[in-house]
Amino acid sequence: MSKIYKTDNGKYRAEVPYKYQGKYKKAKKTFDKKAAAVLWVAETEKLKNENVDALGSPDVLFVDYFDDWVKTYKVGVLRDATLWNYRNTSQVLHRLAPGIKLKSMTRPVVQKLINQYGLEVATSTLQTFSVHITGALREAYADGIINRDPTVKIIVHGQTIEKKKNYLEADEYDALMKYLESKPWTKVNFYVYTALLSGARIGEIVALMTSDIDFKSHTIHIQRTQIKVLSGTPRPYLFGPTKTKSSDRIIQMPDRWFAALKQYRQENSNVNSDYIFGPKFLTAQTYSNNLTKILRAAGVNDNITPHGLRHSHASHLISAGVSLEYVSERLGHQNVYITQKIYVHFLNKDRVVQNDFAMKIL
Repeated sequence: MSKIYKTDNGKYRAEVPYKYQGKYKKAKKTFDKKAAAVLWVAETEKLKNENVDALGSPDVLFVDYFDDWVKTYKVGVLRDATLWNYRNTSQVLHRLAPGIKLKSMTRPVVQKLINQYGLEVATSTLQTFSVHITGALREAYADGIINRDPTVKIIVHGQTIEKKKNYLEADEYDALMKYLESKPWTKVNFYVYTALLSGARIGEIVALMTSDIDFKSHTIHIQRTQIKVLSGTPRPYLFGPTKTKSSDRIIQMPDRWFAALKQYRQENSNVNSDYIFGPKFLTAQTYSNNLTKILRAAGVNDNITPHGLRHSHASHLISAGVSLEYVSERLGHQNVYITQKIYVHFLNKDRVVQNDFAMKIL
């Protein structure tokens, strides 16, 4: 009989028993809230009745075991945006390892699978793939379904893929700003303008409400974002908490943005009074397609994505000598090391200038 009990550390432990080859085993998981534990038990009981092999048989196909493992242990616990990454891993497994059984996932087989996918993608993408499949295999080993841990000393090394430039240079940044300020404030134009001056993510900008704006102190409060569904696509009308706790932030905005906001509202009388970019929300693809047209009209040769506007904001500040700590806080990164890693190329440019300056002093 399934049971849920509270542990000494205040968490909730859920257990679902099942029978495999005449022996009783348990699927177990710990949750912060009892409601999540109850939901997991219900889903696991249903899964147990539908497919016992997926819970406890080494003869099940690994891709089927992986899909059921995600459904049992990840759905309802992780955000949809994170589950989307697991879905991508599942698609790769269906393509590269459709007929391999769980019991056949030995260390050499796992390494060859990772090596095979590593021929297609960069190391960072391959690392995510590796974390997903090794996580499932380690739990299969911990549950006694397989008798060896096949993930020991697995090597992850993908392709060295040169990333496409996804930010504007200083002159391009200025050209785009000048173009936007000379044109009517359409919803797309004002979104691009807001992204360049705030560094916020596309979902954070679309989710901005009038109540998030402090007209007296000239700040905006980033406290929600569009929610991605399992397809990986943001639902235009669905909003939720920011990506991380540190992403919930208050940032200063320049006077020019507030002047543009006033004009934007005057020129768009149908704009929802609650949401800055409502009531009819545009899709991320619409913003992306229109950004390409705007860049071309502004005489900017580089073609960047909407997320590249965030990078352009950061690079504009860093290149002007703004401290990395301030930029990190403004972007809502968890720590300054993340910012440093992402914008290392700008720091390297600045290092050359600093070297020249240091040599003059010495």
